[in-house]
Amino acid sequence: MAEWTEISPEQMKEVLEAKFENLIPRRLRHMRFSNFIAPQRSKLAQVVQTIKNWRPQDGKQGRPRGSKTMLLILGEPGTGKTHLSIALIYELIMQQEVHFIKWVTAENIASEYAFSFRDDSDMSPADIEDSLKQIEFLCIDDLGYEHLSEASVGLFHRIFCYRYDWMLPTIVTTNLELEEIANRYGYRVLSRFFEMATIVHIPTKKDFRVKRAKVNIFVGK
Repeated sequence: MAEWTEISPEQMKEVLEAKFENLIPRRLRHMRFSNFIAPQRSKLAQVVQTIKNWRPQDGKQGRPRGSKTMLLILGEPGTGKTHLSIALIYELIMQQEVHFIKWVTAENIASEYAFSFRDDSDMSPADIEDSLKQIEFLCIDDLGYEHLSEASVGLFHRIFCYRYDWMLPTIVTTNLELEEIANRYGYRVLSRFFEMATIVHIPTKKDFRVKRAKVNIFVGK
């Protein structure tokens, strides 16, 4: 019989760190709650704490319709939506609260789905769609930035409605306002968001990427 070797806490941490690094692009792997700057007792600090504390509700206590299985993070470009979503994913992985998780941009979803219709694609459109519908935990970054097409809109509509029906944990970040989400993906999707999502809005601040670059941008007189 095979012998099981007990893994040390240090080894487990290495395994979980490697899992996180395989999931997240290299440029984004440093993103943590600990290095996100938010003034104490500010609205931004309250938002950060809300995101850090968020966990999907599974509806096992007789309230499936009221269960929040999605975190929807709204905000203008450069306000830290991606940073905070990745910081949360890091916490979930390191605390072993999630096993199968996928982080992907909406742009990549749309482009991979479009490519899947080609004869030289290794994956069919159904393969792409099913993988996004059924993954245990899905994080979609920058919803609304993808190329708008009838096919992509239909794809996102089906993904969100499926994950709503099966109450699968989902994180979504977007620059869109709620009305824009309805206009782009349909009111049915927005209605599902209202029921399934904890919705947080990042307070507007100067784009941190521009601020970090320390350059002056002329915007006209």
